Formats: sequence, structure tokens, C-alpha cells
Amino acid sequence: MLQKQILRQIRRKFEEIAPKVQTQIEKLSLEKLDILGDEIFDLATMVDLENWLAHSTTKMAKYGEISLLS
Repeated sequence: MLQKQILRQIRRKFEEIAPKVQTQIEKLSLEKLDILGDEIFDLATMVDLENWLAHSTTKMAKYGEISLLS
């Protein structure tokens, strides 16, 4: 359910989601989906989202401590 909400938010913000990006989001854990739900407000472009996804698979910040975009 959280996954569907995040995908709706991304579609609303960026209009389209590339299949590769959608697949990456579908593979995120609930914890990472929760973080993305907050981070999405700081993402200005689809490239920002792709970079966030790339970094989220290589390192995990503790929720609320640091942004994965910093």
C-alpha cells in the first residue's frame, strides 16, 4: 500500500515513471519507502529520484538523521 502511494506521488510530481525506476521502487523495503515518502518533497527532478535510488541501494542512513541526497 505504501509502495502504491509513493508511486502515485511520483507520477503526480513528475508525470511519468520509467519502467526501470518503477522496478527499483517496487524492490525497496518498507523502511526505504518510508524514507522516500519524506525525501520526495526535496527531489526536484527525475534525475534526483534516480540518484536517490542509486544511493539508497548502496548505503542506508538512519531515518531523520541525514538526507540521502546530501
